[in-house]
Amino acid sequence: LGRTTLDPRWTIVPCGGIARIASVLPLIGGSGDHAAIFSNLLNEQNKTDQVNRAHLMRDSRILTADAYAGRSDAAIEDLLGDTAYAQLVNECYQLAGDRQVMLGRQPSDSASLSILKRVEGQLKSMGLGLQRYQPAAFLTQRGLEMHLDKLDMALANFERLFKDLNGLLAG
Repeated sequence: LGRTTLDPRWTIVPCGGIARIASVLPLIGGSGDHAAIFSNLLNEQNKTDQVNRAHLMRDSRILTADAYAGRSDAAIEDLLGDTAYAQLVNECYQLAGDRQVMLGRQPSDSASLSILKRVEGQLKSMGLGLQRYQPAAFLTQRGLEMHLDKLDMALANFERLFKDLNGLLAG
């Protein structure tokens, strides 16, 4: 699409939360001067401060979802935006008709909550639970055949993140 992508020199290592970074860094080889962290900060602000104080990451190499999604409680799902993420969840869980996630269209759908919290609430009202990584796995499996609506914002959010990450690479 002519957009900046993540440099192939990066290796993505899911850590399961910023609190686990201290145990992962030795496995990837060192002090963190060649690594970066992208994290949400849902209930993790104090843990972020602990990581910084421990000097595990130099030169502010911690990037957080709130800077790219424009909301303080953002997670990576918020970078996709309401329309695209709702569509992804609906397709992943094969929801249709009255049993669909519809973000931003219901009075009870408080935009002050993160996408995850709003989706969890709607799925719970249907007697379903959200397995957080299932929509991401579904998207990965579908690859280029997956078409989500209103992706311009998501593409712009991820492009900004990729530019910032790529800017941390030497040479």
